[in-house]
Amino acid sequence: MPGKMRGNTMPVTQVSIAVENNPGSLYRATSLLEKEQINIKAIMASSGLNPVQVHMIVDDPDRAVKVLEMNRFTVSTKEVV
Repeated sequence: MPGKMRGNTMPVTQVSIAVENNPGSLYRATSLLEKEQINIKAIMASSGLNPVQVHMIVDDPDRAVKVLEMNRFTVSTKEVV
């Protein structure tokens, strides 16, 4: 359940996208977020797969999902601690 405390920590929404392992793919996604003034607080990429899985904590996950989906990214979300 979003926003429910777990112990002493509050979960946050992680936004994950799949990007091709090509030059400029990550830039395309992050520049879309920058244009919409959505700040990335944390980012992690797993390059062992193609497409690469990029996991982000952003300051407005709902807007980030909409922006990325409108630009044809495959997006998923997950509550993390």
